[in-house]
Amino acid sequence: MDEQLALRLLRRIMQWGEDVATQEYAWVRLIAGLKYDGYGDYVAGVRFAESLAGWLAQFEQGDRQTAYDFIKRRLVYFSASEVKRLVVELQPRFVEPMLRRAVGDACKVPAYLTLADPNASAELKRRRRQTLYIGLSDGARIDLLRRANAGTLVNDQIVLATHIDHEKWEDLSSNLATDLAKLGGTGEALFRNVVLIDDFTASGTTFVRKKDNGNWTGKIYKFFTAVVETRKQFLENNKHFPLAPDAAMRVHHYISTTQARNAILTRLDAVKADVNGWFPEVTVTEGLLLPPTVAVDEQREPEIWKLTEKYYDPDIYEQLKAHLSAKQKDLKRGYADCALPVVLEHNCPNNSLTLLWAETEGKGGAHAMRALFPRRHRHS
Repeated sequence: MDEQLALRLLRRIMQWGEDVATQEYAWVRLIAGLKYDGYGDYVAGVRFAESLAGWLAQFEQGDRQTAYDFIKRRLVYFSASEVKRLVVELQPRFVEPMLRRAVGDACKVPAYLTLADPNASAELKRRRRQTLYIGLSDGARIDLLRRANAGTLVNDQIVLATHIDHEKWEDLSSNLATDLAKLGGTGEALFRNVVLIDDFTASGTTFVRKKDNGNWTGKIYKFFTAVVETRKQFLENNKHFPLAPDAAMRVHHYISTTQARNAILTRLDAVKADVNGWFPEVTVTEGLLLPPTVAVDEQREPEIWKLTEKYYDPDIYEQLKAHLSAKQKDLKRGYADCALPVVLEHNCPNNSLTLLWAETEGKGGAHAMRALFPRRHRHS
């Protein structure tokens, strides 16, 4: 749709006067050009202005200003350039300081002098190569990570899979041994550190949780069980497994809520107590930690809360309930009731308010929900 036509439609829907329309047009054009037009799940030919107009049309006239103000003042949208900044910061801001501290302790020099000391500098290069980076989803942006660290990291220490097959482990082992020999390393070729990377966590349940039947699951637990099984098979076949038994794990999300961070830390303590042979050291970090106040709150924002109650179709819950906890009875405020106003440039999290991403037909007289930022579901 032509932008001018979309803006005129928006004015008609909102019933703005000329002065208000002129002011709001300027904001819509600005924010659309800077951020929202780049949303990855808009279909060809659709941009923010027409999507906003269609989204607002689902509300009654008396509720449209509340909905518009919510988008204008409360939406937290991470653009491609902002996510890229968080990806680029991973190695120098989080991993490199960790490696320098470890090298400083091993070589008996201050961490800030590791590059000045020949022995420590050589050891730092080896430790860098002995760090394995694993993307937990497409959102880990492994492509950007590789390009941002060309010359520091090599492709053979960055993989996108929690379940690495035997052939890949053998390749990782062989290439690690070759590179460490060039760097003057001694002893077995082992990865001493593993960095598990994902883009966003709101509740922490995808990463690690206990299921309703009492068993543990989640991305880090599945990685743990895969490592245990593969290590066993390698040993049975007298093959070298390249992950050190005492390898340190770093869990890093580019963006995390405070709720998710606290939940992950609590669950990691619990799984360590429950599971024999669990990773000896797991560190949790995030490029950006969202405060608790990022979530929409019924007491602070009652008008927005009312919209989530009034404009809700229970069919969205029926569509997705197979992938929800038994404790969750509706999806008015998103998965795990996180009530987030968050959108990422490549997808809208299901932890965000369902008003932002749900699309339903309104069967049986229910409200048909229309998405402002359509979500691509991993489950159908």
